[in-house]
Amino acid sequence: MTEDRASTGIITRLDDAFEARLERVFEHGQDVVWCMLTEPQEFRQWLAPGSIELRPNGAVQIDFADSGVMIDSTVLQFDPPRLLEYSRSSRDEPQCPLCWELDAVREERD
Repeated sequence: MTEDRASTGIITRLDDAFEARLERVFEHGQDVVWCMLTEPQEFRQWLAPGSIELRPNGAVQIDFADSGVMIDSTVLQFDPPRLLEYSRSSRDEPQCPLCWELDAVREERD
């Protein structure tokens, strides 16, 4: 296993695949970001139109019409408002997990 660090994230080479991890800090609260990941009217603004059944094994359909890519998978992990995982591939393709993990950031005060 090797790891490359860039200002945008970490890419780790596994035995037969790669894993990318991106970390971002937003000026919004955890609940606001959770809504942006789970509510169709919100995530269509920054991701693509679609829907997610918010439960384990719930259907995930996201249509990236401009690129011709359609995600048609299921929710693999669901722990609101902290964890949402689904595959970014379609049902007949190998699993390519996409995991969103949210942690609240506490501001340090002087």
